[in-house]
Formats: sequence, structure tokens, C-alpha cells
Amino acid sequence: MIAELKAAGLLHIDETPWKEAGQLFWLWVFVRPQTVIYQVGKRHRLVVNQLLGEAFCGLLMTDGYSVYRIFPRRLRCWAHLVRKARALYQCLE
Repeated sequence: MIAELKAAGLLHIDETPWKEAGQLFWLWVFVRPQTVIYQVGKRHRLVVNQLLGEAFCGLLMTDGYSVYRIFPRRLRCWAHLVRKARALYQCLE
């Protein structure tokens, strides 16, 4: 399954807070049309490097989290951009 992620032309990645036994972790999701991998761990670059390595050649669709900036072919998620635009607009009101 990891080889399928590495070979993806487009891969979506996101992370969200995940509490386990009172401790804060992060639930990571790596998605392509035929494969989904979930991993619970720290919110750290190592999680992404362990699954993909730094040599991932496909397009990566992500939010603005700085961990993803090591990948040169990165796209920003439209939903995250819209949320930021709305927040900026509300600051002007």
C-alpha cells in the first residue's frame, strides 16, 4: 500500500488532532483514489518522511502546514484556502 502511495500522481494528505488516553496525537490521512492510509502519531515531518520519503514525485494536495513544503510539487487545498479567505474578510468588517 505504501508503494501505491509513493507512485500516486496526486496524493492528498491531512492531519487532525487525536486524543488517546488523555494525550494529544495527530491522525494523519494519506489518500489516493484506490488507497487510504491512516496513521496516528506526532505532528512532525517524520510521519510524512516515513511513508513517502522526500523523493515523492507526484502532486501533493495539502493545507498550509510547513511540513509539506519539502515537496516541490505541492498544491493547496481549495477548502483550506476558502476558510482563510473568509477569516481575512471577517477581519475587515
